[in-house]
Amino acid sequence: MRLLSIDPGITTGFALLDIWEGDELIDVGELEIKNLGLLKEKSADVIIMEQVPTPSQSPMNRRLESVNSLLISLFPSVIMIMPSHWKTHPASQRPIPQRWQEDFPILASSQHARDALGMAVYYVIVR
Repeated sequence: MRLLSIDPGITTGFALLDIWEGDELIDVGELEIKNLGLLKEKSADVIIMEQVPTPSQSPMNRRLESVNSLLISLFPSVIMIMPSHWKTHPASQRPIPQRWQEDFPILASSQHARDALGMAVYYVIVR
């Protein structure tokens, strides 16, 4: 089964794992808003996304809400996960395996990609 994990933002992080093949990381990265449609090509069985609270109507929050709306329209059956659930769980604090760091150097520079991966690991463990 393939799991696509999405950390929405002005730059959106994603991680795609095959959780039947020893939890193998297939792809990880970041996309700008204009390229979010490319996530549809990732052919995942389960899609999870961080539910980012937007308490005010600041320009940044309005942009974030538009990203969330676009992603929900692309993936109507997405499973929403609150940051307070996955970020505080020990599963999301596990170190990233060395082979994944070597295969995907973006993990060193992209907090969004690391967050998408952390949320995916959390989901695999608690599902």
